[in-house]
Amino acid sequence: MDLPKTTNQPLADNQSSSESLFMNNITKQAHPLFISQLYTTGKYTDLVVKCQGKEFKVHRAIVCSQSKPLAAALDNGFKVM
Repeated sequence: MDLPKTTNQPLADNQSSSESLFMNNITKQAHPLFISQLYTTGKYTDLVVKCQGKEFKVHRAIVCSQSKPLAAALDNGFKVM
């Protein structure tokens, strides 16, 4: 799943099918419209997760509330670049 590093397009316009599936699963868990709007606009992102050369611009509160391993890593000195 790869989000563009810097574009003027909404993030949703640059999604692969695997990203769409991932985001569909995430947005169904909370308030779908609210979460979906945060993701598609890219507003207020406060964390960039880098994995295998890809960057994911995300919202720390949302990611950490859904992932105990990422929350623990961020709470305990995980490398922040």
